[in-house]
Amino acid sequence: MYNPQLIWYNKKDVLYIFPITERTYFRKIKGINKDIRTKPLKNKKGKNTTLIYYQDLKKLFPLKRIPTNLNDKELVRKYIGTSHWDYLGNITPERTKKSEIIEKMKFLYSELKKLDKNIILFYHLEENTKDNFYHSHFLMNTKLDQKTIYDKLNLICENEKGIDLQPYDYQTYHYRGSFYSNKFGKNDTKYYNPFVYWELLR
Repeated sequence: MYNPQLIWYNKKDVLYIFPITERTYFRKIKGINKDIRTKPLKNKKGKNTTLIYYQDLKKLFPLKRIPTNLNDKELVRKYIGTSHWDYLGNITPERTKKSEIIEKMKFLYSELKKLDKNIILFYHLEENTKDNFYHSHFLMNTKLDQKTIYDKLNLICENEKGIDLQPYDYQTYHYRGSFYSNKFGKNDTKYYNPFVYWELLR
């Protein structure tokens, strides 16, 4: 599971988060610039390894384009985890079935896209813990302001208490966007509530 308190990343951490190969990792490390903060360390086998400061990761491993194959869950997970997000949030409409909340999220996206043609929305559905209905978590990349988005969320959620929308604070959340998508395929219900449906709209 992703640790949002992680400050220094080793090779294993980087490859878990970023959509790069081990070969690319070593190539980047070999040509690393002095402005990238690093810390030398010996691993469990006694070999030298390099730790990279979390705020410098995107300088060293710049974001790639949106995956063309959205069926590759591991690639999508890594894309989501290393993308720039402006907002994160969730909605819990009253007594909403799976098919109904999918329609609501697609409607939300269509409404927001009228105002920002470049918007990217990732959302997933989870079953409520106290009943058999569903709620949705989402991440959003957009130039729209928070009030505009909140007003559109009000169109798909009957109760304002069921809406949560916050700016994505990188200093606080780090790569927690990856945790949103890390639930793909997980069956360990002690730690995960596996997605029943997810979609990346762009």
